[in-house]
Amino acid sequence: MGMTKQAKSAWKADRSSRRRYATGEASRENILEVARRVLIRDGYHAFTTRRVAEESGMSVGNLTYYFPSKISLVEAVMEAVFERYQDRYTELLAGGDRRSEDPAADLLAWLLRDAVTDDTAGLFMELWV
Repeated sequence: MGMTKQAKSAWKADRSSRRRYATGEASRENILEVARRVLIRDGYHAFTTRRVAEESGMSVGNLTYYFPSKISLVEAVMEAVFERYQDRYTELLAGGDRRSEDPAADLLAWLLRDAVTDDTAGLFMELWV
């Protein structure tokens, strides 16, 4: 016995929705990566949604669908940095290759190494100076 027409329609709609979500999430991640690079390279005062849109290969209108303002975009970039830090701490707690004796100390050591990379230092200098 096969699916009813209604079940098939719901299944197709759900599959289409998942595909759009995956595409939208990929676009959002691309925008955030480009925004991070533009922010580091050009600085906060020269950072514009127009510049990020151009370098992302999309219209400003499309970009504002994801991030309606410069501030919301910068906040999302910072949230992505904090998520990366949280993910690293979670990895340390889980053990990864080895179980850490002191995950907090390991995280601190990693944060200190990360803080002096050109990427992180450039980003933080733009936002906190």
